[in-house]
Amino acid sequence: MSQLQLRKKCVKLLKIIFFFHSYRSFLEALVRCRNSPSDLGPLMNRYENKFEMYNKYFQNKPVSDHIVTMHLLYFDKIRQNLGSRLDVSV
Repeated sequence: MSQLQLRKKCVKLLKIIFFFHSYRSFLEALVRCRNSPSDLGPLMNRYENKFEMYNKYFQNKPVSDHIVTMHLLYFDKIRQNLGSRLDVSV
């Protein structure tokens, strides 16, 4: 896989994770499970495919760290465009 392909893959994955966390539906549903623990299992099943992105993220972490290090200015520009205050440096 080329550097450009890896970079595109990382950006796509980061966008998916950002999108998942930008909506509070999972968090709100999780908090409601405190009052109804029996809803926790179905909730996890409903979001199971969303958690797969974390599996992919951690599998690709060493490669993504290298790419971010090599292209820090590019990723910082994306961070600024998204309005994120998180530091993208590794």
